[in-house]
Formats: sequence, structure tokens, C-alpha cells
Amino acid sequence: RSDDSLASWNRINDDKHQFGTIHYLAGDMNVYGRVFMAVEGRGIIYGEPSGISSIKPSSRQIRIDHSRISYNGNKIIASGVAPLELLDLSGRIVRNGSRAGGVMELKLTGLTRGVYFARFGSEILKVNLSK
Repeated sequence: RSDDSLASWNRINDDKHQFGTIHYLAGDMNVYGRVFMAVEGRGIIYGEPSGISSIKPSSRQIRIDHSRISYNGNKIIASGVAPLELLDLSGRIVRNGSRAGGVMELKLTGLTRGVYFARFGSEILKVNLSK
């Protein structure tokens, strides 16, 4: 398992306890660091970290400026030359915008309820359709 965003790994077995092929690995949603493994014919084992580990928050801050992209009820309007795209939560493009009167426009009519993301160049706007 990893405690530092996959930069390094902690081994949860040892040379005396090789667990064969791991078919299922799951983290405990109630206890930080506890993992359960179902292994070939050896039942279910679990591991926990020894001691207390802490995670340092990143000092990096991201600022997204939506000054060139706006949400207007049933459409998204963006000023500039970048393509305007609407993506679903899996990152798949579900609709492309078109140029109308010097701005990019993307209509939201006919879409199912849910969360989408409008991408305009490097700018991202979260769109929550509830009707």
C-alpha cells in the first residue's frame, strides 16, 4: 500500500508469509490504513500500519478563472478561440459547442440530469443539471 500518492510503497507481507496470488484487495472505509486481502486458499488477512502516520497537505494552490466562460441556465457561453466541450464524469465528450456571433455557445437542452464539466481551453466549469 502507499501513503504518499504512489511515490513509495509499503510491503504488507514478508518473506515467511508470501500470500500467493491476491484476488481481492479492499481498504476499510472506517479505519485509515487497514486493508483486507483474499488470497489463494488461505482465507482473508488484513494489515494495519504500525504507529501513527500523517499526511502533509500540499502547499500548491490551483486557481481557475471563469472570466471567459459562463453558465446561463440552458447554455454555456465562452469568449475566445478555444473549442468548447461538455464532458461527463468519465471524461467523455458528450457535446461540442459552436460559434455564434463571435462567441462559443453550447446548448444544454436534451441532456440527462447529472454533473458535467464544460472545458474551454484550460478553463473548467462544473455544470449540475437537476431538471
